[in-house]
Amino acid sequence: MWIKLGGDKGGGAFKMNFQIVNTSCPNSIYSTCVFACFEAQDTIANLHIALDRFKEEVVTLAVSQWK
Repeated sequence: MWIKLGGDKGGGAFKMNFQIVNTSCPNSIYSTCVFACFEAQDTIANLHIALDRFKEEVVTLAVSQWK
């Protein structure tokens, strides 16, 4: 499974998502999952506060493709 991580600032909130990209419609809302959302500027400090909790899982996903 190929997964793309992304983020978007708009409408007063920052949303972090992942998409399953090895599908016939990778940009479909059915292939996208928002897993973090916060109402603040997307500064490096705010991104660390919101996303550092997922760091270990992202590393696990990244290296699992090589096993």
